[in-house]
Amino acid sequence: MTIDDLNKLLVFLKVKGLLEVQYLDVKESKMIHKGIQLYDYKTRKFISVDDIIALAKEAGHPNL
Repeated sequence: MTIDDLNKLLVFLKVKGLLEVQYLDVKESKMIHKGIQLYDYKTRKFISVDDIIALAKEAGHPNL
């Protein structure tokens, strides 16, 4: 998964009101490591990329 793909998921989930995660602005790497965790300001917890993808699938993201 690329950083652009992940950012699209983050925007989708923010619009749906499910997560409040800041977008990634990383220039060095095009691919994202699935072991990385991002902070969700809505739940005040860290969430893994795998969990973000699963949440987007459950919410009906059209490209998953």
